[in-house]
Amino acid sequence: MPRALLLSLLLAALVAPAAQAKLRVVSTTETMGALAKEVGGDRVDVLSLTRGTQDPHRLEPRPELLVELARADALVSVGLELEIGWLPRLIEGANNPAIRPGAPGNIDTSSFVVIKEKPTGPVDRSQGDVHPLGNPHHWLDPVNAARIAKGLAARLAALDPEGKATYEAGFKAFAGRLKARIPVWEAAAAPMKGKPVVGYHRSWTYLFEWLGLVPMGYVEPKPGVPPSPSHIAGLINEMKNRGCTLVLVEPYFEGSTVREVASGAGARLAAVPQSVGGAPGATGYIELMDVVIGIVAGTR
Repeated sequence: MPRALLLSLLLAALVAPAAQAKLRVVSTTETMGALAKEVGGDRVDVLSLTRGTQDPHRLEPRPELLVELARADALVSVGLELEIGWLPRLIEGANNPAIRPGAPGNIDTSSFVVIKEKPTGPVDRSQGDVHPLGNPHHWLDPVNAARIAKGLAARLAALDPEGKATYEAGFKAFAGRLKARIPVWEAAAAPMKGKPVVGYHRSWTYLFEWLGLVPMGYVEPKPGVPPSPSHIAGLINEMKNRGCTLVLVEPYFEGSTVREVASGAGARLAAVPQSVGGAPGATGYIELMDVVIGIVAGTR
């Protein structure tokens, strides 16, 4: 190779812009990961610790998860102790100062939303698996999803100032899509407004309040506590008396007990995904809510 050509190639390599290093984001759920991706676009690499088909309250810590957290620039969690059974151990084991509680890279999305069902008195195990900081299933109200995306845009920009414009544009684009879609969802679910509904676990508070559904009971007598035969019989009787025709259950809780309740009351059993990745077609947040509303409305 001629010397002049070699020198020109070396010079070009020296002055060429370096490839953008993506922000490494680890999320506790696929939904939080999807919202981070909506905001971050090509500036982020996102990995979720749980799958959308899993119960996010429970996860078996594995060595490969520690490796991902050790490399992470940001950890995006649901918060309100939803992940209390497994996430603190993983954070401790990862030994990554960037994602420890209080660090800029530790992003608790519950800090961006208005929390429902905060206990007003002492909480103990006799009340079941009650979350002492409030109900953590906040993402099932799309207004909260917009708030989370806005919060993520600010927090990611603080970690990656050069990407601020990208994060702000990502949030605005996502918020615009949500704004257009919310009226469609509300119109589809409007026939159910004001009607009594039963859930399995207290996962549905934000969804029920947004859509105007009236929760009249839960298959679990207390969060995380299996129902007794007397509780099931009483619930079925009340459902018949109040004309309840819909039972919502998380797919990972679906089983003979909840089917017995729905069948006994003559109600429709709707297995509704809680997270992105929790059902076919639920590939992003808006797609998830398309699936949720379609199932609730009985059109899917």
